[in-house]
Amino acid sequence: MKIFMVVNELAFSGVPAACFNLSADLVRIGFTVFVVSASAGPQREMNEKMGVVVRIVPTILTDPTTSYALSQQVDVAIVHTLIGYNCIYGANAARVPVLWGIHDPEFGVQMATNNPIVRNALKMATFTIFPSKWS
Repeated sequence: MKIFMVVNELAFSGVPAACFNLSADLVRIGFTVFVVSASAGPQREMNEKMGVVVRIVPTILTDPTTSYALSQQVDVAIVHTLIGYNCIYGANAARVPVLWGIHDPEFGVQMATNNPIVRNALKMATFTIFPSKWS
């Protein structure tokens, strides 16, 4: 199974660190994983050493056609950032199941309340995951 993961940056803190750990576990059990980030960072080299393909695509968070094209190459998409809502549109158009991890739910509530594009993306995601006690 091929998995496409979106993360806002390739740092070793917060959500990017969680994405890194998930990628490592998925590769270890036999999945093919590629991570796409809008910007480079120190995590890239370690990802590549464990067999994760890393792509830096500046438009991944802003242009749904980018995630549409990438989603056509995989079995599932995992979006690890609330600001990746455009990725939900792209994966949905490609008819690929998409898991959306919203790690900052209080900010997510604000965005969904104020932005109908985000609100609609919540309906489009196959699964929305709020990995926090707050939610």
